[in-house]
Amino acid sequence: MSETVFPRQVLDRLIQFDGRPEQFWQKLAELAKPLLGASQAAVLVRSAGQAQAEWRLLAQTLVAGSSRTVEQWLDLGLPTRLAQGVVIERRGGILRGYARLVTDEAHRDVILLTEGSAQSARDDTALMPILEALAWTPLVFAKERQLRALNRDSQRLAHSLELAGRLASAKTLEAAGLVLANELTERFACETVSVVWKRRFGLKLLAMSHAERVERRSELSALLEEAGQETLTRDAEIRWPDDADATLQAHRQYAELQQPGFMLSVPLIDREATEVEVSHWGALILERRRFPFSQAEQWAIRLMADLALYPYIRLDGESKWFPTRIAREIGRSLPKVLKPQTHSGRRLVWGIVIAMLALLAVPIPYSVEGRAELKTDSMAFVGAPFDGYLAASDVVMGDRVQRLDPLFVMATEEIELERSALLADRAQSEREVELRRSLGELSQMQIAEAQVVETNAKLAQVDARLAAAIARAPIDGIIVEGEPSKNIGGAVRRGDQVVTIAALDSLYVEARVSERDLALLSVDGPARMTLLARPKDTFDMRIVRIIPAPQVAEGDNRFPVRLIVDSVRPDWWVPGMTGVTKMDLGWKMLGWVVTRRLVDYLRLTFWI
Repeated sequence: MSETVFPRQVLDRLIQFDGRPEQFWQKLAELAKPLLGASQAAVLVRSAGQAQAEWRLLAQTLVAGSSRTVEQWLDLGLPTRLAQGVVIERRGGILRGYARLVTDEAHRDVILLTEGSAQSARDDTALMPILEALAWTPLVFAKERQLRALNRDSQRLAHSLELAGRLASAKTLEAAGLVLANELTERFACETVSVVWKRRFGLKLLAMSHAERVERRSELSALLEEAGQETLTRDAEIRWPDDADATLQAHRQYAELQQPGFMLSVPLIDREATEVEVSHWGALILERRRFPFSQAEQWAIRLMADLALYPYIRLDGESKWFPTRIAREIGRSLPKVLKPQTHSGRRLVWGIVIAMLALLAVPIPYSVEGRAELKTDSMAFVGAPFDGYLAASDVVMGDRVQRLDPLFVMATEEIELERSALLADRAQSEREVELRRSLGELSQMQIAEAQVVETNAKLAQVDARLAAAIARAPIDGIIVEGEPSKNIGGAVRRGDQVVTIAALDSLYVEARVSERDLALLSVDGPARMTLLARPKDTFDMRIVRIIPAPQVAEGDNRFPVRLIVDSVRPDWWVPGMTGVTKMDLGWKMLGWVVTRRLVDYLRLTFWI
């Protein structure tokens, strides 16, 4: 190593050394030589607190062709210098360095010894900081190694949490098994990872890494299932071949048949469950040919297995046959005193179940329900006839009006003044015509006559505005929007909507029906309606039209259905009233009513 390299950079590389701890001491000895200008260096160790303890050689680097024992290193006078920490000594042209190394192990003493030519070495002021830095390097290396281990553990925990999230989003138990098997294969460089899971009769092979479908009737799958059972029986991880014994017959047979190299079997056990049959769920079996599984890897795999267990249990419950799931949930929810414990009690339960099934065959009246609203086909929107101000009005919302009834009056003062000015202009223009005629000025007379015509046209416009100043109702009906009486003196522009009138002679009912129920309806089918204004009153209706204009409401696609009343329409009906309609479909069996939605869902789900 070149001496021109800054010592701190060299020490940083030593601190970041990623090899085994026992290799670190040899690296330290090799590094001390160029940094201190020494020809040989050694690291010695003994038990702390024992003056008579024997020193051992951890590492040394010597001049080529030479050798030195521990006793020869101790002859340098080490015991007298041990308490001084760091010492540099020059004697007889030889430079020796002594450093008591600071480590995280209080139970032993570790020292660094170096020896070299005093002429070729730098002065003591330059060497002492380097030797002191070397003395603290083992402690910094140990802390850095612990930090890297913590970082690896945190990364493994993060990967495990990420895996738990992916398992939680899996739709089926088989998909979750494949996700876990593939993740473990890639994360730990395995050739194959197998997941075996609890079934009614023992364990079954659930998934294998990078295999969409598994062959469950082969000899290998049978041996994997038996190996998983051995793991559950032992209730602990099995590292093959380290833990091999006579009880692991399935592991032995699988290893002889498949030659996996190294195996790690991890049980999937719910430690919080109270019953053994519900706590032992399955096992993971990992195979790797190149090198065995380390303790750190075993810990990480154990963590990932524990995180995966509960999503597996949830998916296992959801994968059961629907009647089985219902029966199991009902059984769990029942208090213990209600669960049948005797043969007679079970017969009673079965009798109740049969009676409920018979009840499903009883016919009942069935109808489709929808939200109803009163609407009208005829609406009149009355706006301001010209720019101006509202002068008067006697109508408010809810008033019933007849055709040509006055609704509001526009202010006409400015229009009257404009009309008076136009009359004066016309009189002046007529006098001008007579004057030019008497003087014989024909061209000037024609100009004056044109001004008279123009003034008459403006007077016609003003008269039309005065005639329209009183806004009248164009139809019979009820005012449903606008109250000009509350805006007297307010400015309006021509065309602004002031009053809205709804005709009462064309009222109808519009019901919003779910798309799921639309096929059950037919034109002229009977229906009933009640309004929120009078819930006690029910009106017979008839379907006249199904309108293909759906709207999404509350996450459901709903179609408007128009209905009309068969009897005389009540006078108190007004547009905008809401209620509930029920469109009768006749008598249907209770079982059909209860299962119709489920049957439709299954038809859509399994339709091909």
